Amino acid sequence: MLNFTIRKLFQNTMAKQGKEKNTNNKAKHTKLITQKKNKKKSQVEDRKARLKAIVQKSKDSKSE
Repeated sequence: MLNFTIRKLFQNTMAKQGKEKNTNNKAKHTKLITQKKNKKKSQVEDRKARLKAIVQKSKDSKSE
């Protein structure tokens, strides 16, 4: 417990100096993850639209 509190104190007081590391890779990763999420979202929306069209066509054919 004591070791944990000492570590917490030093984390807040001893900041890193110099350039941040790995920011380019983080930016690329974030960009790719957002692309992946957007692709999945658009696929889900397309599927819903196709299913809605099929259901509507089925209803139209039943009513005739």
